[in-house]
Amino acid sequence: MGGVPPPAADGDIRFALPSGRNYFEPLEEIKLSIHQPAATKIIITDGQGRTYQQMDYAENLSFLVGGALGAHRIQLLDRQGRPLTDQLFWVNTRSILEDDSGYWTDFFAILYGTLFGSNYSGGKVVRYNGKYYRFYSSWFQDHVFVAEAMKYFLPDIQSGIDLYADGQRADGLIWDNYKHPYPQLHSFWEYRFNYGGFTYRPEDEHSSAIFVRIPVENIGEHTFIEGLYYAWKATGDTAWMTSRLEQALKAVRFATSSPWYWNEEQQLLKRPFSIDRWDFQSNLDAQITGKDFMGADLDKTRYGIFYGDNICLANACIWLSEMLREVNRSAEATQIEQLGQDLKQRIDQLAWNGQFYEHWIPVENQQNLDFGVDTRQQVTLSNAMALLRGLTTEQAQAIIATYQRIRTEMPPSSPGEWYLCYPPFEHGWHIPKWEYMNGGVSNIVAGDLALGAFQHGFEAYGLDILERVYQQAKDNGMKLEGAYKGQVASPPVRSFQTLDLQPLAQAALSGEVSGTALPWPGGSKADLSQLPTGLQEFGGVPFEVILPQANEGKSVVVVSGRSPHTERVRLLVGARSQSIYLLHASTAPITAGQLSIIYTDGSRHDRYLHKNEEVGHYWYPTIKPAKSGIPKAIVAWRGAAQEVKEVGIYAFGFEHPYPEKTIDYLELSNPASTDWLVLAATLSDGPHFFPPPITTSIPDHWAAAHVFKATMEGLVGIVNTGLAFDRVRIRPLWSLTNTESVKACAKYEVSQSYCSYQYRLKEDQNCELTFTSTAAFFSLELLLPSATSIANLQLNGQAVKHEQRRQGESIYACLEVQGVGVNRLNWQLN
Repeated sequence: MGGVPPPAADGDIRFALPSGRNYFEPLEEIKLSIHQPAATKIIITDGQGRTYQQMDYAENLSFLVGGALGAHRIQLLDRQGRPLTDQLFWVNTRSILEDDSGYWTDFFAILYGTLFGSNYSGGKVVRYNGKYYRFYSSWFQDHVFVAEAMKYFLPDIQSGIDLYADGQRADGLIWDNYKHPYPQLHSFWEYRFNYGGFTYRPEDEHSSAIFVRIPVENIGEHTFIEGLYYAWKATGDTAWMTSRLEQALKAVRFATSSPWYWNEEQQLLKRPFSIDRWDFQSNLDAQITGKDFMGADLDKTRYGIFYGDNICLANACIWLSEMLREVNRSAEATQIEQLGQDLKQRIDQLAWNGQFYEHWIPVENQQNLDFGVDTRQQVTLSNAMALLRGLTTEQAQAIIATYQRIRTEMPPSSPGEWYLCYPPFEHGWHIPKWEYMNGGVSNIVAGDLALGAFQHGFEAYGLDILERVYQQAKDNGMKLEGAYKGQVASPPVRSFQTLDLQPLAQAALSGEVSGTALPWPGGSKADLSQLPTGLQEFGGVPFEVILPQANEGKSVVVVSGRSPHTERVRLLVGARSQSIYLLHASTAPITAGQLSIIYTDGSRHDRYLHKNEEVGHYWYPTIKPAKSGIPKAIVAWRGAAQEVKEVGIYAFGFEHPYPEKTIDYLELSNPASTDWLVLAATLSDGPHFFPPPITTSIPDHWAAAHVFKATMEGLVGIVNTGLAFDRVRIRPLWSLTNTESVKACAKYEVSQSYCSYQYRLKEDQNCELTFTSTAAFFSLELLLPSATSIANLQLNGQAVKHEQRRQGESIYACLEVQGVGVNRLNWQLN
């Protein structure tokens, strides 16, 4: 808030700026000190010159900032309405979410951090035929979805659309990506797709990349229209939108005529058998065509109808018809709208089963292939996407109920019901079961499912999804993941045998010792004196860390070529094992040493242990994370030392290649002057196992964008219903939460338009919503919690009427408000 202004001299208008800022934010209070005896009126105008506050003259008064951003003006008028003096002040804001408990403030920060934590966080600038463009992912689909969140923070959401418009193929095809380096004599992608015109090498040799269309995918054209539509809505730039309409129409004509993507008999989009909208087909289908798993063949490929392509194109046609009508192209708008309605009707007849859309319906070159699952029962990603793209209320509610059912059936270790494909394929794909698209759980789905729930009468379920997503992010180091495994592997049944390193140990865990023990190689300022000793368990594996008091202070075997240590030690075993584990660390830059297994039959097996994969330095321990499968090694323990803030050790394990052989001894060798520090060794009669990573590969910022959209448009409830927030709907859902005070703002940086509100729940269920925006028209929808009614509804101190509307089982009190500036709505829940 602005502070107390200094006293005004004759003719002055004075106020104090907020601490640390030279501008005010919407809904901040400005306190004025004025001295102009001839003045009778004070008017305040916003950044568009619109009056939003009028007051009678007084020497000390205050008001709340509202209206459009930019330069606001305070004017003093005399009795005849003539201007006497004026004063400017600047108004700006940013997209924010803050609440009294800090819960949603923290969640917003996690989403923001994930959005801006990728390699494309600020956008990547690329060149195509002498022009420069910015995108937020090198795949066009990813860029468009991420941009739908980035528009709240960054000013450029048009040039990424321009890139694909300018590069559009002559027949209307829209490319899938612009990422593979161009200045090469040969390109692997041009080799892979040397048919169908699926690659394009730009004319300008200084261009950044080549354009590629994946033959399996059928998303480019409707993605282009969606990106164009959302960019237009955020910018309000109708002239720019108009300049791209011909390319949008050309894209529709291509999509509905290309033999690669259109089935004439069904009059629907087609594609090879892929997992939902993804860019690869099954191994069996690739074998049928002789192409790779991203390829297609017009004569051999098993083509089918995928509902997601058709739902998205149908909805894109509705959006395109809106854009056409905006520029008075009514005849074309009617034609395109009819196409969208026809596509929706046809895909409903073919793929809607009353509960969800069936994944893929074969139509060309049909063959029955076994994937170990009833594909007609699989629920895939695009069902959640469809919730936001033109479904009937009944369809949306049925899909949401389907996901709620999945929640009751899913594996206990699943992080959530927002699967990319459930149940997964048992076999036939290069993606293992429960990984990535084949049964992975993605926050892309979670975001769309939550927003769909908010929009279709399942508000409490939408809130529950966001709260679970938030908890997962907190458990993951305050970062939201793109996808998790749909089921995490459980430890195998096994037993262990710890080995005795006591006779081999020479050094202590501490840098300060007495007696025969050598000090920890790092000295007392960077030792492991805090490491727990005795029988310990790390990563589910027991290790016997030598008790110092039981071995003259010696707990560590130091394998090193430098004196006084030894470069080779032998650990007696005399047993068989299926897997072998070490508890160790290293100071080596690359290879810690060599582990040799010597068998009783005289044979041997050797392997080197490599830094960052199987072992690491004990300072600030890190290990290369496993993207899939069982990790080779984990950071087993972390602690602190005197000068090094974090020290630690690693647990490493591997599958014994000859479990049928009896091991005579293990030989550890390291002739280098580095130190290999071994603290314990364990054998197991079961397979090598550490807890596998719970994450699987999908861009985090893409997923965060979907969750952000659900948060801003769903929970916060700020929705731009016009162009650049010239009309806005506010439907806050805080009555579902324990939150008592919220400050929220949604701002489009590209157009400097916004909507901001402050919500407060006071005593006796009295609620207050103070709001302002670039808009001069507001639609207010107030959720009435179960078994409650609304009373004493007042707008700016005056009683107002409302009407009740039902959304599913939910009831809203609805009213419309017109006028520029700040409004305050008060009501009571009974």
